[in-house]
Amino acid sequence: MPVLMRLITRLSSVTGLVLVGLAIWQWVWYAQLPPHASARWCGNCYLGAVGIPTEIALLGLLLIVHAAAEIPHECKLDWALAIIGIFLTPYLIGLPFFAGAFLMLA
Repeated sequence: MPVLMRLITRLSSVTGLVLVGLAIWQWVWYAQLPPHASARWCGNCYLGAVGIPTEIALLGLLLIVHAAAEIPHECKLDWALAIIGIFLTPYLIGLPFFAGAFLMLA
């Protein structure tokens, strides 16, 4: 059983790193957009292009910290609220869901 737990821990860490890499890639993509691109002046487009990957990267960092400190993922409701918050972020009602869930998980 300890081998399985180490595998799950490493998988969580790798998943977290991939999520952080996705956010960095999206920020680089956003920085290369022309000045009049819709993602620069449209709030929902900005949240969809940069806000959601940033939230996902924050959850990825949380996964890495939980894996490194060997903190168990006990409360599934907090993770579910964070995911719901990510899906609803472009509508702005998801930001409080995500923020509250992130604070409960951290």
